Amino acid sequence: MNSHTTRKIGCVTLSLMLVLFLIRPQVMDIAYPIVFGYFKAFYIVLLGSYYDFMLAAGLGGAFLVLAVLLRRSPRAESFLLGAFVGVALLCVWFGLSYVTTSTILGGPLTYGWLYYSDFMQNSDFKAALNANLTWGWAGQMVLWSVLLLLSSYLLWALVRRFDAQGRYFWRTMSVLAVALLVYFVVAPRSVARNNLTFKVIANPVLAFSHSVYGALATSPDLFEMELPKGFEPFPTPQAVSGAPTTAPFNPRIRNVVLFVLESVPAEYVPGYQTNFDVMPELARHLPHSLRVTDLYAHVPSTNNAVVALLGSLYPKISYESISKENPDIRVPSLSSELGAHHLRTGFFFAADTRFQNMGGFLSHRKFDTIADFQTISCGKPALEVEPERTDFLSSADESCLIKACTDWLPADSTGAPFFATVWTSQTHYPYFPVGKLHDYNVKEQYLNNYLNALHYSDQQLGRLLDELKRRGLSESTLVVVVGDHGEAFGRHVSYAHASAIYEENVHVPLLLINPLLFHGEKLQAIGGQIDVAPSILDVMRFPIPGAWQGTSLFNPKRENRAYFFSPYSQYVFGMRTPQHKVIFNASSGKTQVFDLSKDPHEMTDIAGQMPEFVQQSQRRLASWVQYQNAYLGRVLGPESNAVPVAVGR
Repeated sequence: MNSHTTRKIGCVTLSLMLVLFLIRPQVMDIAYPIVFGYFKAFYIVLLGSYYDFMLAAGLGGAFLVLAVLLRRSPRAESFLLGAFVGVALLCVWFGLSYVTTSTILGGPLTYGWLYYSDFMQNSDFKAALNANLTWGWAGQMVLWSVLLLLSSYLLWALVRRFDAQGRYFWRTMSVLAVALLVYFVVAPRSVARNNLTFKVIANPVLAFSHSVYGALATSPDLFEMELPKGFEPFPTPQAVSGAPTTAPFNPRIRNVVLFVLESVPAEYVPGYQTNFDVMPELARHLPHSLRVTDLYAHVPSTNNAVVALLGSLYPKISYESISKENPDIRVPSLSSELGAHHLRTGFFFAADTRFQNMGGFLSHRKFDTIADFQTISCGKPALEVEPERTDFLSSADESCLIKACTDWLPADSTGAPFFATVWTSQTHYPYFPVGKLHDYNVKEQYLNNYLNALHYSDQQLGRLLDELKRRGLSESTLVVVVGDHGEAFGRHVSYAHASAIYEENVHVPLLLINPLLFHGEKLQAIGGQIDVAPSILDVMRFPIPGAWQGTSLFNPKRENRAYFFSPYSQYVFGMRTPQHKVIFNASSGKTQVFDLSKDPHEMTDIAGQMPEFVQQSQRRLASWVQYQNAYLGRVLGPESNAVPVAVGR
């Protein structure tokens, strides 16, 4: 065997460890002077490099074994060395990419993220990378690659100069191997003691590989958790049917507008203790509204929100989505139910319904009219991430969205009743403000762009409400304003929306506006997007389909809980109770509990103080997961040919 080959593999392995260690401070957002000036910071980065060292050691060991097996073929050994250098360079490139993707996604790229992004074809992920992976980043990639190759060469030069016969090299490597073994055994406890999160310590190569295995071979424990005999059944609408409704009613209400704010959490909306005055039009209508205090998106993604809002249907407990996998699912929708009561139905979407096959799902919901970015006529230029690209994140100017809707609406109160869904888009990443930017005195330009885009969406909502009034339709129309999911700007080291389920990701606004029904009331209720459609039918006094999984927010017997999850970075599940928020990370096994009455921004985890509550919450989450899997098994099974009948109140 050519001992030069094995020693070169050892040199590349050590260099790979060094380079990945030097990249890790960028992931952890720790400046290099601090890392090398303070032992504690150096120690934290050393802990954060746990999986980087594991990857490098594993690859080095595997290639050393291959080198031994190919010892009789010098040509094969040379090829093997070249292959190892190539693999090491790929690991460096992935490590450097993680500096950016960890910010965009809130964690490493996973199989679930690829699926959500249509495997990087026109998606959140693709748009985010185009906006963040610049020529400067490409230059860094070259520099780090040169550092890997140069350090490997220098190590090999030192070995040849001072240990040409290889007398001390393998002794040194054996000592390092023992030190690494001790490190791999001891470090996990120190990682836990220092509260280093998965995002901070994850290696992108290992995390992606594990996510592929997890997606194709395993399920989180909640799917199979055995519940104690007699444990409370998951609360279904049937369990509270027959209760008298508290929903206000006026027989003059004959129209419905569902206005969905893209990527808008409750904290930016008037009436929800916002720090920003960016929605004066909505604030103007608060005296004629009812505000629901605690509504949640079940998954922080648009395609899942359209299923929950229109179909009163929990999402698949999976990285897969109903809109993409089962667009023809046989459940009634808000549009089909209102259409059966002789309302015209229209869906107006400023973005592109091709994302995650939303258009396919909508085509089975019995809308009379469906319009999106592709079909809305607009004299203004399209809002695109890059003009030369067709992108599912591209948007029509929302003024054109409102015009398309108002052109469809009746000219006055003598026209046929209608149901219109109007879905904005300009507040979606990377955010599309229009006109001169107002300075909202925030540190991040992205947040300032977002707030300007939200202000523009609010202007369009005001235009729609004013047009309803001008046509004599405001008193006969129930306007429902809701967010499809939230948006994060650095809190909990999280950005955008889909990777986490903290309040900024999933707590969304819900306001019902009508001057005959509401006078500034607040409904102290906890619910999910599946409860919106039943609540609308309740106000209209129409029967609620028995196939729906939601319950009217006006049902006094309903359970005051909400359930949500995200599968895109790690599998995280959550539940909201009247006082607490529970987040269970099925990938790491960690549970967090927050007292939202005292800690609305979820800064203090009190799970350690409530072991019995944590256990009960995990069982309730398991009960939800298992209920939903069984429900979809029935609905999607071959025997599900009939739609269940409506249930009473």
